[in-house]
Amino acid sequence: MGAEALVKFLAQRLDYLLSKEAENFSGLSGQILQLKSKLDESGCFIQTLDRSKYGNESVRQWIRELRDTIYDVEDLVDQFITGANVSDESEKALLIIRCGSDLESIQVRLTQILDRKPQCDTSASSAGGGHGESSSSLVDPGDQSLALLVSEYMSLPYYLRSCLMYCCVFPVKCGLSKGTLTRIWMAEGIIQAKSGEILEDVAEEYIEKLVSLGLLETELDCRIEFKVPYPLHRFLVDEMMEENFIIACSHSEPIIPATARHVSIHNCWNDAIPNLNDLPIRSLFVVGIRYWEHPKFTFYGLKYLRVLHLEWIRNMVKLPGEVGDLIHLRFLGLKKSRFRELPENVSNLYGLLNCLQLRHLLMSRCDLPIGIGRLKNLQSVKGVYARGSISRELGCLTQLRELGVVLNDYDVGELSTSIMKMSGLLSLTLSVGSIFDDLLDTLEPFSPPPFLRKLQLEGRLVSLPDWLSSTENLTKLRLGFSHLFENPNAVLQFLPNLKQLTLWQAYNAKQIGKEFCPVGGFPKLEVLVIASNNLVEWTEIEKGALPSLKYLHFHCCSRLMILPEGLQYVTTLQKLSLFPLHGDHARRLDPERGIDHYKIKHIPKVRFFE
Repeated sequence: MGAEALVKFLAQRLDYLLSKEAENFSGLSGQILQLKSKLDESGCFIQTLDRSKYGNESVRQWIRELRDTIYDVEDLVDQFITGANVSDESEKALLIIRCGSDLESIQVRLTQILDRKPQCDTSASSAGGGHGESSSSLVDPGDQSLALLVSEYMSLPYYLRSCLMYCCVFPVKCGLSKGTLTRIWMAEGIIQAKSGEILEDVAEEYIEKLVSLGLLETELDCRIEFKVPYPLHRFLVDEMMEENFIIACSHSEPIIPATARHVSIHNCWNDAIPNLNDLPIRSLFVVGIRYWEHPKFTFYGLKYLRVLHLEWIRNMVKLPGEVGDLIHLRFLGLKKSRFRELPENVSNLYGLLNCLQLRHLLMSRCDLPIGIGRLKNLQSVKGVYARGSISRELGCLTQLRELGVVLNDYDVGELSTSIMKMSGLLSLTLSVGSIFDDLLDTLEPFSPPPFLRKLQLEGRLVSLPDWLSSTENLTKLRLGFSHLFENPNAVLQFLPNLKQLTLWQAYNAKQIGKEFCPVGGFPKLEVLVIASNNLVEWTEIEKGALPSLKYLHFHCCSRLMILPEGLQYVTTLQKLSLFPLHGDHARRLDPERGIDHYKIKHIPKVRFFE
């Protein structure tokens, strides 16, 4: 996060504290208002500062001093919030006195820094287009493509620059879903609230803007993902590491500076995990650690964490108990890890301030502790078992927008009732304990939430649920291991807004024809993914069918021998994937002598392996 973004973010946070926590901050409100005024002055000055002067060492030193002072303010605020939870009034009074004294010292420092601010020719900056005109001084002049990307990046408002930086905390080859980006941006507080719009929708506008400028690339695969272009990713990581905004650790153990705020650890073995104890880290991203039993690592010293993302952690099954004491945590992501149990004190994460409450809890088939219904600001709960009283407790979380649960046959009635209370639910995943053997209960009788956009059903189905045809706002649907014997598309083709459809071992037919995707059906479908051990032949697509299809993916279709006649008329197709491709089928599609190559020669990108 650049200095401008850091200043404005902290100013917004102080505004929030004054409006929402007037009682706790009543003895400090005057000092906080004075401090905010200084922060506003700092933000206005940095906004006009000619970016080309950042190469001047005296300017860079001035910015470092300002940033360090702002970090001290952030630390002080978080310390106060943590201490304000005490019930003893005398202790709280002493805390206010100490905090007031510290605020006064920081304000003196900030005033001195502003008195020494570097000279700035604002007319030259504004005439040159603000930040963007100086990109040539930041990159190799011979790298024109990177220079253009950096120019676009520097022209962005501070909050979009911050959003793009957060995309770079993950490895360059790691595609990110829209949901992942949205949740992390929200947890970090960098989405600007708009009147009449929810933050998730504002985040979607951000993504669309960054894609339109070429600063985010869209990856069409089994799902739509986003990546920062490689040269820009490398440039931004270097910039962020120089500012100690993020420390990226891979393969070897680096020295983590005492001012590190955000740390990304990926693809390391156990010995490469750095010592993070007692550092002022706000975000920790750990991806792909195979053996994590490091004796010197603990969460006790990371008491100010807002974001904790643990992905592909394979050898830990229980999250350490101290995670439940991270009262500032707003995002807890455990996707694709083997955690099976949350600590009992996780319900402590409801926090002290609405803006700091846990909003996203992403698990991988994990039991929830009693009391989860207290977390009233949760927006996402995914990968959890719905059994016992948890099915009923979920009914207290009426504000949820995403829910993913593993069903228990004995509790489906209560679960159905709970879900129907979630009027704003946008994403729902229902799965069974064993996707290969268990029958998925479809919660009948059930009325799906009216704004549901994404639905995932994992487990055997006798037939499609009756309520599925009423999900008119649905844009993404996955049927996994359904093993249906009747064509599901006879129903699905009429979903008017469906854009992505995944049929993963969902339909047991050996042969499908033009009835599978008829003319007039699937008017907005862009992505179709089919995985089937049974499918041998798709005989025909009628001309005019699938008018919006961009990506067609066959996975685990090892017996597939024939692509449909008429595929050549689906001119919107941009990408075709076949993994694996039968040897005889490969010969039929061969560009030189293949008798079926005409069906796919219009597709810009074709991927397969035999």
